[in-house]
Amino acid sequence: MASAQWLYNAFEMLSSKRLYIDGRPQAVQLSEILAYADFEEIHDATMRDDLLYMVSKLDAIYLDFHINRRQPRNAGGKPQRPRR
Repeated sequence: MASAQWLYNAFEMLSSKRLYIDGRPQAVQLSEILAYADFEEIHDATMRDDLLYMVSKLDAIYLDFHINRRQPRNAGGKPQRPRR
C-alpha cells in the first residue's frame, strides 16, 4: 500500500492558501488543486483523481469544523437556534 502522506501534505499546503471572506474560510478552489497537480508534475490520472478527491474530502471536514465551532452551543452541546 502506497503512503497517503503526500495527499495530506497537499491539503495542508492548499489549505494555507485558502481565501477568507468576512473571517470565514472558503473552500479550496478546484483551480488551485489542479494548479498544484501541474506544479508538482502529477500527470497520472489516478493520482490526480486521488488528489482531487482527498483534498475535497479533507476540506469539507475542515470547513464543517469551522462552521460548527462558530455556532453558539447550549448546555447539552447542541447548536443553539438563532433568535428571531
